[in-house]
Amino acid sequence: GETNITTDTLNVKVLHENANANGLKTDGYGTNGSTVNVETGSLDLDVTGKIDATGMAVGVGTATVTVDTSAAAPARINVESTGTGTAYGMSANGSGAGTNILEADYAEINAKADSGTAYGMYARSNSSQASGVVVNEIRANEGALNLALAAEGSSADPSSMSGSSVNVSKSCAMYAEKSYSSTALSTAENRITGTDSADTVALTGNLFARNGGLNAVRTGGGQDSVTLNGEMYANQEGVNLIDAGLGENTVTVNGDMRIQNGGENTITAGILTDDATGTVTRDTADNSITVNGGMSARREYTGAAHS
Repeated sequence: GETNITTDTLNVKVLHENANANGLKTDGYGTNGSTVNVETGSLDLDVTGKIDATGMAVGVGTATVTVDTSAAAPARINVESTGTGTAYGMSANGSGAGTNILEADYAEINAKADSGTAYGMYARSNSSQASGVVVNEIRANEGALNLALAAEGSSADPSSMSGSSVNVSKSCAMYAEKSYSSTALSTAENRITGTDSADTVALTGNLFARNGGLNAVRTGGGQDSVTLNGEMYANQEGVNLIDAGLGENTVTVNGDMRIQNGGENTITAGILTDDATGTVTRDTADNSITVNGGMSARREYTGAAHS
């Protein structure tokens, strides 16, 4: 299935007092892909459901959700499950490589579950035959990135628990998972990409990348502010990265940064490394990095772990 919307302004409000509520949703059939593509000057999506509440969703096949808004207008997605269900801001969950992409200079996603689990962005592949990358991505459109992403739930998600060392809470700002048995799927990634202007990124909830995962917040140059109220978790040679780039930056993490089964945790500010040449440029501006939590890398059976 495929849903394509191009408009100057898109306002959607859905309320279901007794069952699931969906804003924009497309399902595929068999191995066929499903997509939701929205290109708009501004987006305001408000969904409330008694059980599950989903802002934008696709399922089956290669699932892709894309929102592209203009630089001058905001993209707002607000979802709430008022009963015992799950809240999804954007969800791509199928037998292919699930992909959520939000491109906007001003973006707000709020997911709240009164008695369940909340996900701001949820991408997953449940097939061992799928290929590609399972990814949640938020990136600036034309100007600086101003992002507020929050997930507030009330229960743990049993599917995300894999041993006592993984204490994933009720709320995931971004959740990406690839099938453990897949050899064609390369990684499961949560990516936030800013600009060389003054970016502001405020995250409430966990960043969780499972089975070869990457959590990466990159804000480029400029006077940037990055705040995470939650933890970062990645396993199977995974990476947790916050790179504030050059400029006078403030990075605050109120939670743990954890790696399981090989990988690394990295926070940088005031440093720029040229990927092509390896040249490192250091800024003389004042930078602040605060971690109110732990940084750990645990090795269980393979891989070299370090922080």
